[in-house]
Amino acid sequence: MVNLVGLFFFHEHHDHGHEGHNHDHDHDNENMYGVFLHVLADCLGSVSVIFSSILVRYYKLYVADPICSFVISLMILASAVPFIQMTATNLILKSPESQKKRIARITDKILKIEGVLKVNSLNIWEMGKSKFVGTIDISVGEKANRAMIHDEISTLLRGNKCREICV
Repeated sequence: MVNLVGLFFFHEHHDHGHEGHNHDHDHDNENMYGVFLHVLADCLGSVSVIFSSILVRYYKLYVADPICSFVISLMILASAVPFIQMTATNLILKSPESQKKRIARITDKILKIEGVLKVNSLNIWEMGKSKFVGTIDISVGEKANRAMIHDEISTLLRGNKCREICV
């Protein structure tokens, strides 16, 4: 019963986005999503124990317990893998594949800024729902106006929804 109450409260932080039957997860707080998965696993484990106990007690199906445990383990694994991928991408500060075209467009614009010689690296990743972080390493000419370049790049990245910027 406690697990069901927990699922009810934590499910609001777990949004599937079902437009066009898309199951990509969009979570405003990955910690809450982790809590949701933990409570869901506990709930499924409890249901599995009840179900397999009934099968063993009334139908003498002793194989029910390991089968239920295996099925629940697969379900937990299936929900945990996307969560691990999502958090690992943020932890290693890697730009997701979905940002590659966006990064290419921004790089082209930065290269047109007077004084910028080369974009050594530009990374943009999502740290929460619609909260993007951007880091850039550039090479500039010896006589370049560094303050102007910094301001133009910051403005460009902010215009592309980056709220945390490191130039």
